[in-house]
Amino acid sequence: MRIIISLVLFHQLLTLVAYVNSQSTANVCPQTTIAVDDQGSAYGGVKMYFGDSFCQRVIQQDLTNAVKSACPGMNATTVPSAEYIALNTKIDSLDKKAEIVLQKINALIASTAAKTCRAGYELYDQEKFCYKYHMDCKTWTEARQACQQDGGDLISLNDKNFEFFRGLARSKSGSCNNFWVGATDAAAEGVWNWLNGDKFNTTLWAPQQPDNWGNVENCVTFAKMFDFKLNDENCSLKHHFVCRVSY
Repeated sequence: MRIIISLVLFHQLLTLVAYVNSQSTANVCPQTTIAVDDQGSAYGGVKMYFGDSFCQRVIQQDLTNAVKSACPGMNATTVPSAEYIALNTKIDSLDKKAEIVLQKINALIASTAAKTCRAGYELYDQEKFCYKYHMDCKTWTEARQACQQDGGDLISLNDKNFEFFRGLARSKSGSCNNFWVGATDAAAEGVWNWLNGDKFNTTLWAPQQPDNWGNVENCVTFAKMFDFKLNDENCSLKHHFVCRVSY
């Protein structure tokens, strides 16, 4: 709707010249004539955005109406050479105003252009990223590689988004039960970090976790057995996984 209003405003700016020239038509129509120039920069800008047919239909008609108003009875494609100078000056001024409108239209289009996540991903609007719950079963390393092939990584969580993604994991659980997420202590035992570099919030762990059972649990899942709170697990096990990619 805002774009339509902007176009209407642009149309009105173009037709403003008709009003200005209609105020003094007594001596504006001597015999010497010259063609109207309708190739201003704003005209070119509109042509770029909306196509030549739009320009010919709307802008050219507005300029023609302006000439008819200034010089009744004359050929609509010509105006007096003396009057042309004044008329063209007004058109140039109008052209500059129209350029401003076009800039605003451009900004509006850019700001309202619908961004979309890649196929299969959904938008997490609060933090402006896309996510996907993959239901095939992979090791932690394989899962991470799959996310990276999509241009992202295993999801990193925080205390603000944790319950949202935990709830989705609970609703989507399949044959592999758990979902790999993007945390590991592989670099230093017991020092857990998210793949995006964020510090790990220990309140996200399931009760009495992590326990490094068997001294081989260096990766993290939403764990079904703990109502999808976080659990440390053996990275070589196969689970579902959650990817995150930039929006």
